[in-house]
Amino acid sequence: MNATPSSSRTRGICVTQAALVYSVPTLTAFTTLSLLIHGWYNVHFGLSKLPLESYSGIMSFLLWAPFIVWSFIFVAYLITGLLNPAIVHNGGIYCGFASIMPAKVSSLFVIIVTFSTIPIQASLTLSLSRKLDVNNVTSPTSVQMFKMVIRVLIFSFLILIGFAEGIIHLLSSYRNWTVDLTMASLPVFAVLIFGIQKDFFQTWMEWTGLSLIPSVYLSLKRAIYSS
Repeated sequence: MNATPSSSRTRGICVTQAALVYSVPTLTAFTTLSLLIHGWYNVHFGLSKLPLESYSGIMSFLLWAPFIVWSFIFVAYLITGLLNPAIVHNGGIYCGFASIMPAKVSSLFVIIVTFSTIPIQASLTLSLSRKLDVNNVTSPTSVQMFKMVIRVLIFSFLILIGFAEGIIHLLSSYRNWTVDLTMASLPVFAVLIFGIQKDFFQTWMEWTGLSLIPSVYLSLKRAIYSS
C-alpha cells in the first residue's frame, strides 16, 4: 500500500530516492552512448588515426557529459519533489512519484539515446567482423576479435532491453519495480561483459600491485632453498 512519507527527514530521503530512480536511467543511456562512441572510433579508425585517448577534450566530454546531463535532470526532479511533496509516495520497496510525468520524461530520454546507439552498434560489429582473419580463425587476433564481437552483440541485446523498457514506461501509466530493477542492473551487466577481459585484469593487478605477489613469492622461495 502506497503511503506519503510524513516526517521531514523521511520525506527528504524519499524525495532524493525518487529523483534518483527516475534520473539514473538517463545516466545509464548517456554513458552507454559514450562507451559505444569511444569503442566505435578506436575500432573504425584504429589504424588510420590517433586513438581517441589522444584527444583530451573529446575524452573529457565523453566522460563528463553524461553526468552533467544527469545532474540537471536529477536536480529538476529533486526540486519538483521538494516543492510538491504530495506527489512523492513510498511504494514499499522504494519511493517514487505519483505523477507519471517524470517517468514519461525519463523514458523519452532513454528511447532517444538508445535508438541513436543502434547504427553505432551495427557499424562497430561490422568493423570488428572485418578484422577477423578468415584464413586463420585460430590466430590470436581472430580469437580476440571474435570475443569482442560476442561481447558487443550481448551488450546490444541489453541495450534493446533498455529500449523496450523505455517504450513500456512511455506508453503505460503502470510502473513495476521489476522493470526498474532490470534497468538498474544494465550497467552492472555492462561492467561484467567488458570488464572480464584479460587485459583489464592485468591492468588492474598492476595498478593495485597484486601482479607483484607471484614474483615476490618466487623470490622468497629461492631465498629459502638457497639458505
